Amino acid sequence: MFHSDQMWNCHWKRKLHSLLFLLALCIVYVPLSAWGCANCRVVLSSPSGTFTSPCYPNDYPNSQACLWTLRAPTGYIIQITFNDFDIEE
Repeated sequence: MFHSDQMWNCHWKRKLHSLLFLLALCIVYVPLSAWGCANCRVVLSSPSGTFTSPCYPNDYPNSQACLWTLRAPTGYIIQITFNDFDIEE
């Protein structure tokens, strides 16, 4: 009986260590996007659409790193219209 209890404890200790490791990994490798905001690395290839900064119309963190890639077939022209544009002073 003692042997099986010891194995049971060892099993749960390994599970706990694995869980803590995964939790630490998630905290360390969180992408540079604002919590609760939209994805900030987007490839747009539809004939029309919209895109905004993360959390628009609210501010986003200074460390935010965004990338929007606009793709069109060869020979097509991409037209961008800004309905609201604000920059830092």
